[in-house]
Amino acid sequence: MTIGERVAGRPLDEHGERAAAARSTAWPWVVGAAVIALAGVSWVGFSDRGGGQTSSAEMPPPQVTVSKPLARDVDTRIGLLGQFSAIDRVELRAQVGGTLTEIHFQDGQIVHKGDLLFMIDPRPYEIKLAKATAQLQTASARFALASVQLGRAQTLLRTSFGTAMTVVVPKD
Repeated sequence: MTIGERVAGRPLDEHGERAAAARSTAWPWVVGAAVIALAGVSWVGFSDRGGGQTSSAEMPPPQVTVSKPLARDVDTRIGLLGQFSAIDRVELRAQVGGTLTEIHFQDGQIVHKGDLLFMIDPRPYEIKLAKATAQLQTASARFALASVQLGRAQTLLRTSFGTAMTVVVPKD
């Protein structure tokens, strides 16, 4: 062998390639082919060849007890305890405060728009109305007195008979 024929102490094959390098890269392909072949054989061996039917023994049908029906009278009414509640709920609130003196409906009764439901004690409101009426009458009387005094003062001012106390000259 010449120096060209021997590389790194290994002989060259007829194609000029190193034989050891070819052997070291071929082993994954051989292992992969073997795994695929083994998987194919095991799939064929364990596959179901009976068309979906198992070869095990069939189970016997379950045992059933049968009896004739009983004929007797049955009560068609059922007594149950229950509670009813309304679908809609209405909350009533007074627009004014006070004490209720009368209630004009029963629980569960149907009421219509404009029906009288409650009576509130009117006495506190009557007292407030009387007080406001008295204040109005007092104010009306003072206005009437002031109007009379104004008319008298204007008359005295025109005739120049009034005193400085009663005649007040408006400032313009």
